[in-house]
Amino acid sequence: MPCQAGELIGSKCLDCDEVSIPQREICPVCHSHEIEIENFSGKGELVAYTVISVPPVKMAEAGYDSKNPIVSGSLNW
Repeated sequence: MPCQAGELIGSKCLDCDEVSIPQREICPVCHSHEIEIENFSGKGELVAYTVISVPPVKMAEAGYDSKNPIVSGSLNW
């Protein structure tokens, strides 16, 4: 399900309470399929981030490079 402008959508595991962004069909921690879609406010504290401008091969094949880097972050909310 694509996001609309201003939305932050992820998923929450009903078995272990793991929260994932982007949303997933299977929990990355306990591998449960008991997942619900979670809408987040978009407010929180960015505690760490990284910019990857030399991507792994598969990401480079998907179009990521120094002009279109991969950005990942950790949030507290």
